[in-house]
Amino acid sequence: MVNPSMQTVVASSNVTFHCLVMTDPDEASSLQVFWRRDGRWLVATDLCTHRCLVTTFDGYNSSLLISNVTVADSGRYTCRAISRVDVADATTSLLVRGLPVSPHFCVTA
Repeated sequence: MVNPSMQTVVASSNVTFHCLVMTDPDEASSLQVFWRRDGRWLVATDLCTHRCLVTTFDGYNSSLLISNVTVADSGRYTCRAISRVDVADATTSLLVRGLPVSPHFCVTA
């Protein structure tokens, strides 16, 4: 399993994590991939409701897209692959920084 890359982004950005899973070709049909944030399953929770999309293609690659991230989305993200014979995890981190504040002037009399 190849770990997704750590990312640091600004709030309101879109983030995609990619996870590459390697398994015996005979086990590929039983392979399932799930994502967690800080130990909680993303599919079964409201951690990313309406802003997360998980895709798995060709049986070996999975992506997690989080749109319009907020500072609260910062944390550890884990891609978990499960087959009939094994379980493997790959973990990375997301750091979301708040939007920069535009400079402004204060006029005093």
